[in-house]
Formats: sequence, C-alpha cells, structure tokens
Amino acid sequence: IPLYIILGIVCGVIGISFQKSILKSLNFYQQKLSFIPAWTHGGIAGFLTGIVALWLPEAIGEGHATLEGTLAQAYIWWMIPLIFLFKYILTLVACGSGVPGGIFAPSLILGALLGAMFGNSLNSLFPFLDLNPSTFAFVGMGAFFTAISRAPITSIVMLFELTGNYDLVLPLMFSCIIANVTSEKLHVGGIYE
Repeated sequence: IPLYIILGIVCGVIGISFQKSILKSLNFYQQKLSFIPAWTHGGIAGFLTGIVALWLPEAIGEGHATLEGTLAQAYIWWMIPLIFLFKYILTLVACGSGVPGGIFAPSLILGALLGAMFGNSLNSLFPFLDLNPSTFAFVGMGAFFTAISRAPITSIVMLFELTGNYDLVLPLMFSCIIANVTSEKLHVGGIYE
C-alpha cells in the first residue's frame, strides 16, 4: 500500500503539470501564433503528429493498442518513458490547436504509462519484491485521471469495472484519494472546470 500511496503522489504532481501545460498550450496558440490563421492550427498539430507517427506510432491515436501493450508488458522498459513523453506532448499540441480528440483517453493512457514506469522502476530498484508493473499501470490510470479531473470515485468505479479485480480496489482507492489530495493542494480545480 505505501508504494501505491507514492504512486498517487507522483500522479498528482504530474497530473497538475499536465493540466497547466494544456492551459499554456491553449494560450500559446491564441497569443504566440496569432499571426497564423486559426484554420491552420489543426494542420500544425497534424503535421507534428504525422512526423512522430513515422517512428513512434504507439504515441498517436486513441491509444487502445498502446494501453493493451502497456498492460501486457509488451514494451521494452525504455520504450514506456518515450511513449509517455510523446503522447504527453502530442496531446498538448492537439488540445492547443483547437482540434483535440479530448483528454479522457489520453489521460488514461498517460496514467497507465506512468504507472508502468513506476512499477518497472521499483522492480529495478527492489527486484526481490517481484512486483507486477501491470498492476501499477491499472492503478496509475485511475490516479492520473483523478489528478486532472478531481473525480476519485468515478476513477475507482471505472477502473474496477474495467478489471473486475477486487484485489485492485484497495490500492486504487489509496492511490486515487492521494492523487486527488495532492493535486488539489497544488492547484484548486480540475481540468473540466
């Protein structure tokens, strides 16, 4: 449980960073790129996404395949931070451009990647614990979404319904509540406000 509490804190801090970055991205397009016609902003986002898609297709799209790969531990450990970084950046680029596909699915994918990174790091540091990074990925999904939305009960119920695993309920509850408290202490209000 203490490890899931730490994951909740990590998700809370990075979730606030994500929330603030989305707002900065919107301001960047509106203020810094105001000399470019607004109708081209979507083209800029599409162009950058296309470049990334050429060599890292896991970072684009709705992310179902990426999520499945993360949960199945199909990626080499160094791929997960790379996918996280580019998914994070491309979500900001798309949201700022005015043609986002939403932030719900990307937040779940980012949370799963963050949880998997956390679980893999713990396994590297403490191999005798023999932890399952997939469990941390599931919990990370809920905690990260909680951090940006401030909806811990929704996250807990949603993730429980996805897994049907009663063993995840307690870690999920701790991580989501801690992510909620951490993010609320750092910045009042969720992204949907």
